[in-house]
Amino acid sequence: MRSSTRLYANPAAPRTLRERRVDDLVMLLDSVLVARRRVMLEVNASAECLEAVVAVLPSMRQPHRGAAVGNGGYAVKAAVPRERLPEVIPAVKAAGGTDLVVSTFSQIVP
Repeated sequence: MRSSTRLYANPAAPRTLRERRVDDLVMLLDSVLVARRRVMLEVNASAECLEAVVAVLPSMRQPHRGAAVGNGGYAVKAAVPRERLPEVIPAVKAAGGTDLVVSTFSQIVP
C-alpha cells in the first residue's frame, strides 16, 4: 500500500498566520532530516596540529574550536556528513587529532 503525507490548514485562518505556522513546521521537520545526515565529530588537537586538523574537517560552515582545559591544546567540533566518516576519521588522526568522539543529533537548525 502507498501512503503520503498531507498538511491541511483551516482556510478561515488568516493567511499570514497559516504561512508562518507552515514555515515553522517545515523548518522543524527539515531539521530532523538534516540531523539524520550528519554526526558531531569532536576531537582534541595540540596547538601545533590545530590548523591541520581543522583543514581536513568538512563542516556545515566552519569547525568550532575552543581552548581545552589544562593541556594547552584545543577542542574542535564539526557537524560532519555521516557518509564521510570513514575517510574523515583517519584523516583527522593523520593530521594529529586525538580522542575522537562521534555523537548523533536529533535536530539541526541552520
